[in-house]
Order: sequence, then C-alpha cells, then structure tokens
Amino acid sequence: METKTHWKKLQHPDYIGAYELMDGAANKELNVKIGKVSREMITGADGKKEECTIMTIPPHKPMILNSTNQKNLTKAIGSPFIEDWGGKVVTLYV
Repeated sequence: METKTHWKKLQHPDYIGAYELMDGAANKELNVKIGKVSREMITGADGKKEECTIMTIPPHKPMILNSTNQKNLTKAIGSPFIEDWGGKVVTLYV
C-alpha cells in the first residue's frame, strides 16, 4: 500500500492538526490528557514568527489552539482559565 503525505502536514509538522485525525472517509477520535496550555512563539513554514496558544498533550505532538478550539475547551472543561485545563482529559476530533 502506498503511503501518501497530506499537504497540511507540511504546514506545521511539529504540531498535531485535524488532518491527523482523518483516515480516508472515516474520522478518528483521540482521547488525550492536557499537559499544559501556554503562549509560545512559533515559526511557520514561511519563516514568519507568530505568538500562538499551544496545548501540550504528551506523548503526542503539541497542538496550536485557535479561538474555536479554546471556546470548545472552555465549554468542555467548565473553566475559561488555561491554568485549570492541565490534567483534564478531552477527546480531539474533526
């Protein structure tokens, strides 16, 4: 079977993305325990630096959180404070 590379894996290969939760026609779910959430400077594929909100989910790659992700985590966890998110178990899905 031929292995193919999704083009989005080339965007931020050091961070988990929705494309990693897609398996052909079926979407996968991934249960993870949040390590910590913080603001960090990242460098994009174009070399541009940007400050982003990053969620660590060992042993997986960290995840860049956009506003939608952060709002959904707030609802799921019941707190808008990122310091409260560490140690919580959540399910990632597309």
